[in-house]
Amino acid sequence: MKYMDLAVKIARGSDPSNKHFLLGCVGKRSDGALVVSTNIRTQHPMPSAHSEARNLKKCGFGATLWVARIDRLGNICLAKPCEWCQALCKNKRVKRIHYTISATEYGVMDF
Repeated sequence: MKYMDLAVKIARGSDPSNKHFLLGCVGKRSDGALVVSTNIRTQHPMPSAHSEARNLKKCGFGATLWVARIDRLGNICLAKPCEWCQALCKNKRVKRIHYTISATEYGVMDF
């Protein structure tokens, strides 16, 4: 999955000041253009800082997303979007989300 590989690469290159995990998202817009985003670190937890929400600001309606999470040890781990991001994806009519479960497993959510 070339887009998932890109999401992993984006996650590995995201803000290293986040001590718990790194997260990257690749979105493919309905016109085929790619959009990349990462989580941003905030003082207070905010769903709008999630990589999926940040990506959809640029992707708009009808996108497909690939989301990857890297833990602090460098392992690929579960990146299933939170309930808030899932609701946002439904509202933005996202077609499908691919997310990491482990280095060898991927999950898919269809809307």
